[in-house]
Amino acid sequence: MHPFAIALWATLPLTGAYDALTAATLKQAAADSPPQGSPLAGDPIDIREHERLLRSAETAFNNTEERVAVPGLEMAAYQLEKASTKTAKSLWTKTWAVLKTIVPGSHKQMQFGKDALTSLKNMDKNAVKVKNGVHYVVVHSEKVRLRERLMEQHKLDGMVEAYATIKDGHYSDFAKDLARKLREEQFLKWWNEGKSPFQVVPVLKIGPDGMLAQKLKMLEGFIAFRNHRVLNNDEFLLGTLVKGLKGEDKLASLIGIAKTNRDANSAAEKLERLLMDEWHGRGVKPLKLLEQLGMDKSVDDLFSSKLDTVVKYVAEFNTKNTGAEFSLLAHSRDRYKDKAVVNALITARQESTSASTKAIAKRWQSESLKDWYNHGKAIDEVVEELIVGQEKAFTLRIEACEEYIGLCKPGTSDGNTLLKTLVSLFGSEDKLASFIGQMRTRSDETSGAKKLERLLMDEWHGRGVKPLKLLELLGMDKSVDDLFSSKLDTVVKYVAEFNTKNTGAEFSLLAHSRDRYKDKAVVNALIDARQESTSASTKAIAKRWQSESLKDWYNHGKAIDEVVEELIVGQEKAFTLRIEACEEYIGLCKPGTSDDNTLLKTLVSLFGSEDKLASFIGQIKTRSDETSGAKKLERLLMDEWHGRGVKPLKLLELLGMDKSVDDLFSSKLDTVVKYVAEFNTKNTGAEFSLLAHSRDRYKDKAVVNALIDARQEHRGGPTADIAEQWQKELLKSWLSEDKSIEAVLGVLQRRDDQVVPRSAEKKLETLKIYIQLFNTKNHRHGTGSFPELRGDAAIAIMLWEAMAEVTLTTHAFNAYKTELFAKWRGLNLTTTDVRKMFSNVGESNVAYVDSIASHYETFSFYENSRRSKVGKWHP
Repeated sequence: MHPFAIALWATLPLTGAYDALTAATLKQAAADSPPQGSPLAGDPIDIREHERLLRSAETAFNNTEERVAVPGLEMAAYQLEKASTKTAKSLWTKTWAVLKTIVPGSHKQMQFGKDALTSLKNMDKNAVKVKNGVHYVVVHSEKVRLRERLMEQHKLDGMVEAYATIKDGHYSDFAKDLARKLREEQFLKWWNEGKSPFQVVPVLKIGPDGMLAQKLKMLEGFIAFRNHRVLNNDEFLLGTLVKGLKGEDKLASLIGIAKTNRDANSAAEKLERLLMDEWHGRGVKPLKLLEQLGMDKSVDDLFSSKLDTVVKYVAEFNTKNTGAEFSLLAHSRDRYKDKAVVNALITARQESTSASTKAIAKRWQSESLKDWYNHGKAIDEVVEELIVGQEKAFTLRIEACEEYIGLCKPGTSDGNTLLKTLVSLFGSEDKLASFIGQMRTRSDETSGAKKLERLLMDEWHGRGVKPLKLLELLGMDKSVDDLFSSKLDTVVKYVAEFNTKNTGAEFSLLAHSRDRYKDKAVVNALIDARQESTSASTKAIAKRWQSESLKDWYNHGKAIDEVVEELIVGQEKAFTLRIEACEEYIGLCKPGTSDDNTLLKTLVSLFGSEDKLASFIGQIKTRSDETSGAKKLERLLMDEWHGRGVKPLKLLELLGMDKSVDDLFSSKLDTVVKYVAEFNTKNTGAEFSLLAHSRDRYKDKAVVNALIDARQEHRGGPTADIAEQWQKELLKSWLSEDKSIEAVLGVLQRRDDQVVPRSAEKKLETLKIYIQLFNTKNHRHGTGSFPELRGDAAIAIMLWEAMAEVTLTTHAFNAYKTELFAKWRGLNLTTTDVRKMFSNVGESNVAYVDSIASHYETFSFYENSRRSKVGKWHP
């Protein structure tokens, strides 16, 4: 068959209804991509002529468990299209009909759709069998329960949606009947499991999602099924939900959230009506309702998803009960005080996801402000309560302040009053400008911040404040760092407007700063600001000014090495941005090229050698926020070495890492390891190993101790990671060489040249790892009668040596000792047994044996004493 036709056939359900649309689709596919080869010669005079074709199709369906391209379907569609006579078309139509019969009639295999609805609506009724009320189908030659397989495939949510959709949609009678019966099978399963309707609520996962209506229908169906008689299902449904959700407060919350979902809104409103009617029936009073719904503990509790339902209920309650005039707002203001309530209202307007809750909060806010005005509350008092110390909904708070000022001064838009009030409350224009700058960094508050910024700048323009005076006014004139505060964006805008409004004014903040604080300080402060500022606008200003400064340096002929020195040497912050700035300047000096070589040579010259530059790069790489710039320089340096064909041994010499084993474990090691790996890859036959070279040159004792020290001294960095990996490789190498535990102890013991106190615990850890590897390899064949003790003598010797050398804390020593002695005590070892363990120790370690045995004897004595006391206690 043609590949396109195979692909098309693979997308069709094998047991579905093969209607005219399917036939037309195949027909069109055949016309667009006709079969390879020639059509059958002439028009068939008898359908029996193609019996072989039909039998081939039947065989294919009866002997495979996968969707297959059926011989015949494509040819039938093609011949229908090409047939020249009416008779021929009729014959090929019959062929097509026979093929369609073979598909569902002989195969009878269930094929699932992409969702439950597709599976049910395309179900082949010939493939479905019913026994004792249970529906079965064949799947991959296995007879399975249809409902269980559908549940497994599409989950309960998918089935519930399919049941509801088929029930209310235009689908075949078979599909509707099947959906109804499968739903009843589910009900029967729940019934047999002894589930009550309220227990089905969590099973259905009834919540405020778009499936709420469908799940409620399923629940109502189970209620009716269970009771076998007509009941007031609405009333029963409500009680079931309250019990299933564990409270009316949970149901009210669900209703409130569901009302914000367009697909669930109708069902939610139905439940809301049932719930409010229940409350009216019980005569629930508003205060009792707040308590019942958990909305009476704090003012924030009031503004939940339940608020709209409660407001509606209170309104109905007041209407139904003569003389009742309960006000939720008045009650809240009386209980929680005005400031808390109004601030909660504004926050609710910002944070609530419910349009109705937002509308209620807006209405109550206006009512509260009018009440404040009627009681003569001062503007500054209102502004203070709404703005100072409040972090949420800043823009809405500004609007509320303006609304109140409008009540006090109707018919005017008195921004000046708001500004003066805020300046007075914050203490100065400086502090207000800082506050505005901070608010502007919050994406949800820019509108209010920009409004205040506009008022502040208009005030400065009105007073004719000059730029230098403004810097002094805002405390931005003491140092270059003062300039890069949250106020910078406002000042930059004001200066631009000032220059526009005042003919001949050409004040430049950047030029003023460079003149006052000198270029080096300014450009470095710009780069730091790009890294550290939390304001996107400040970062953008700093980037723009940096580019302008670099261009000015270029125009004045500043040398590249001078620029690189000022930007890199002695600077600790924003290293990556500094590298980018250097590249930007080099690009100005050498346009049209990416001259990394210039940057590298300049840095090597400034640092004095590749050795010192590599050390600097290694140190920078340990700072997580600077890895990008460090890696860039590392790449340049390694490319330079590759270009010169530097061999690994020569590189170690070049970087001063060849004098001793300790020289190897510096901040440069990670770069060298990477270079060696690349060198080996680039040079056929090269197999240089830094670890093997070090072991050969410095011997294992020096190497392993250096590795242990490096893990401690460089912890958290790449050098420590390399040391840990090399240590693992070294231990595996020793194991392959059958190095004894006693030999490893000798290697790990004190070095001839020094003792590094911090390495004692790492040495013990290393020894324990090797012992574990050794015992695993040798199937725990230990010394004497105690194979479990293999290596314990070595650990004890190292422990005592570390204590004698004061390279281990008393606390750590006691912890290790107790662990070791407890193990021996658990094996009932005597002091004599312990001494026998040390028969193979070297002469230098014999001195420790008496001390170890003595300590163990004391430990055993106290342990025996403790056990004796416990044994005598019989309550």
